[in-house]
Amino acid sequence: MNSLLEKLYWIFRIVAYVSCIAGLAWFFTHRADANGGQEGLVGIYIGFFAFFVSYGLRFYLRFRRNRNGQ
Repeated sequence: MNSLLEKLYWIFRIVAYVSCIAGLAWFFTHRADANGGQEGLVGIYIGFFAFFVSYGLRFYLRFRRNRNGQ
């Protein structure tokens, strides 16, 4: 079961990095648009949420191992 959770951890980390970078790129390259590139903030929000989930998974994996004595 830990391998599945570790895979989910890495998937969320990759999604977080990619969406934050894409959101920043969109935000800064569309600053001259009518709305100022505000759509890029959605990517940044998704990235922060994915980071939050990945840190939660990381803490769970760490404390779960320590509790089992592994």
